[in-house]
Amino acid sequence: MTEHPPNPDMAASDSAGSTRSPGFMGRFIDSIEWIAAVFVGIVAADIFLLVVLRYFFNYQIPDSYDFGRLLLGILIFWGIAATSFRGTHITVDLVYANVGPRAQHIIAVFRSEEHTSELQSRGLISYAV
Repeated sequence: MTEHPPNPDMAASDSAGSTRSPGFMGRFIDSIEWIAAVFVGIVAADIFLLVVLRYFFNYQIPDSYDFGRLLLGILIFWGIAATSFRGTHITVDLVYANVGPRAQHIIAVFRSEEHTSELQSRGLISYAV
């Protein structure tokens, strides 16, 4: 797995090597990531509790499925926002790592265009819904 280089205008690297953005927006995105991490824990606890209650007590928490769907939707869109802001994605780049600089540049241009069109289509779909 390789991590794509961050946008140099928006990100700074700390001593641990992680990419953090300076300023208000960087702190805001960091807080969103922490809240999303808490939501992941809540979703996992909800699923675990639901399975235990259903298996041992034949009881189901009302609306727990809808609650989990809502939290997962929040996590997905917050993840898209955070990775788009930072410009970092953890991906598997078997082809990218094994081609020359010219081909890497062509792949990078295509990747950024593809990402932009994907976000635009998701925005249109969200607006239509």
